[in-house]
Amino acid sequence: MVVSAIVEKQRTVAIKSGLLVSPLSWVWLVPQLVIAGLSIPFGVVGLYELYYKEVPDSMKSIGGSFYYCGSAISSYLSTFILSMVQKKTIRSSTGNWLPNDLNKGRLGYFYYLMVCLQLVNLVYFVACAKWYNSKGFNEVIPDMDHGLLNRTESLV
Repeated sequence: MVVSAIVEKQRTVAIKSGLLVSPLSWVWLVPQLVIAGLSIPFGVVGLYELYYKEVPDSMKSIGGSFYYCGSAISSYLSTFILSMVQKKTIRSSTGNWLPNDLNKGRLGYFYYLMVCLQLVNLVYFVACAKWYNSKGFNEVIPDMDHGLLNRTESLV
């Protein structure tokens, strides 16, 4: 989203100089689309690995569907955020952030709002990851030299 905000800033500067159409090349869209495209496969692989390792054996087939449920919920949440931004900014002093004519809008502000929400999400994720204990983390493993050990114990 930061890359999108920077590109939008460049587009807005070009439009404010009096041009009706931005002279920016389509190449400006490549970085943000590549970042978005690469984030999806890396995230999905990690999610599926987590689901298949941590979900009880009797629920393995349901574990994979959690991704699609999360995707559906995020789509509804995205629609809600867009609706709230339009409702709150339509009469604001800075003008509507997302009008039909983007040349008159403040799309960059919306991108910065998304960056803030993503930072809050990152902090929440790090807190959850810090407190999370894996299902197999405390299991007893056999050791030929020292007998049975918990994975949290040291060999020293």
